[in-house]
This record gives sequence, C-alpha cells and structure tokens, in this order.
Amino acid sequence: MVGYRIENTVSDHGGVARGICEADADGYLISIAERTLVEKSQFGVRFSEDKGETWSDIPDGTLVSMNFWGLHEGFFEGAERNFPSFLDKNLPDNPAKCEYLLPSEIGTQLDKGLCDVKVLESPDTWYGMTYREDRPGVIKAIEALHAAGAYPKPLWR
Repeated sequence: MVGYRIENTVSDHGGVARGICEADADGYLISIAERTLVEKSQFGVRFSEDKGETWSDIPDGTLVSMNFWGLHEGFFEGAERNFPSFLDKNLPDNPAKCEYLLPSEIGTQLDKGLCDVKVLESPDTWYGMTYREDRPGVIKAIEALHAAGAYPKPLWR
C-alpha cells in the first residue's frame, strides 16, 4: 500500500473519506480505520464519527490509504468470502450508501492474521476531485507536474 500523509490528501472544499493507518517500525500495516468524514479546519485535519457533532484531530504526518494497493489473489478470495456477511449486516440499514470499503476489508483480514501489508510512504500530494471546486487546483497541479517533467504530456495517448 502506498501511504500518503493526511495533510497532502484532503480537499479544501469539504469532507472526504480516508483510511487512517498505523504502521510498525518495519513499515508493515498494523491497523487501518476508515473515517468517512475527514476535513480541514483552521487548526489542521480532523474527523468525525457522528456527522460532525464531535471532532478528533488527526496529526500531520499520519499515513492514510488512498486505495493504492498491490494485492495478492488470496486477498480477493477472502473478500469474496466476507462479502455476503457484509451485505447481510449493512444493506438493510442504508441500501443507497452500503459501500464495501477496501480499507475495511484489509483491516478485517489484518485482524485475522490473513495478510501482511507493506506500507510504502509517499511525501507527494494526492490530487483528487471529490468536489467540482477541486477541478481548477487539480488542473493547475497537473500542469505544474508537466512543466517539471514529472508527468508526460499528454498523460494518455
């Protein structure tokens, strides 16, 4: 898994979901907790688990998953086995928002000792378009990466 620093992954325009990671001294993932409301505040980055009634700070440098994984086929076998029970538990509560989150499944398999995940830390900024207002900044960032020679132009042929 590529782990990005939380402060390099959040939108200026609203909340995002992030898998908050903890790694050991050897760079292996210990735990991952999916947080579905993560946002910038005047004091840094924070998350809420109760729709914004209370908030917890996330320290700068905390590694997060942006779902950039290299997975072995055994992971998918486990995910396939776990999917029916996930649906049984979650589909009745909120069918429109019932999402089988990859970090949650990784966490389940980690907890059961079914996988090991090496975390490759990236200092780079993640440019995403969660909100329409993110688009101009992403365009500007990609143009700067083109100019610096980090990205080819055009990106796709």
